[in-house]
Amino acid sequence: EGSGTSNGDIGLATSTDGINFYKSATNPILTHGGGIEPANIGTPSLYKENGTWYLFYHGWDYTDCRICVASGNSLTNLTKYGGNSIINTVSNTWESGTTGRRSAIFKEGSYYYMAYEGSTEAPYSTAYWSSGVARSTNKLDWTKYPNNPVISQLYGWGHDGPEMVKINNVYYLYVRQSVLTYGGTTSDRFRLE
Repeated sequence: EGSGTSNGDIGLATSTDGINFYKSATNPILTHGGGIEPANIGTPSLYKENGTWYLFYHGWDYTDCRICVASGNSLTNLTKYGGNSIINTVSNTWESGTTGRRSAIFKEGSYYYMAYEGSTEAPYSTAYWSSGVARSTNKLDWTKYPNNPVISQLYGWGHDGPEMVKINNVYYLYVRQSVLTYGGTTSDRFRLE
């Protein structure tokens, strides 16, 4: 994102063994266009509940990147949420340019939770990045944690790309940490408990 030339859509590949994947004949299963996603969509994550699939993804309008959702009883027949984005950018904050790539959604009690990345304004390679948390009772209306971001911001990619997991009743948030070197940028993951 950020260049104005990276049009993208979302495809589907399936596997019976977790090793060999086959692209769906109906690809792409979700296309960009209109509303807040005329430039592209991407970074998909799936959640299924009571026979309904929820495909969470980013929608980019050439300026801001926001979290959106589409749902349906089949991954090849999804309908985009009419309210468009479910987690918006907020001017003059840690998430003024991006609310994007998010961890898989999970449910705890009556709430759904997600970790998501945020950045200041583009260009994204020089923006400040971090991760936050939000919760919802219906997967459409999300309340951001008031102490977001949950980890300090890093300049030029880093503390982003969150993955939240629960292991032995302990929640872990894994994020990317970029390190600038003379030869470029390298990335690694670390966790927060």
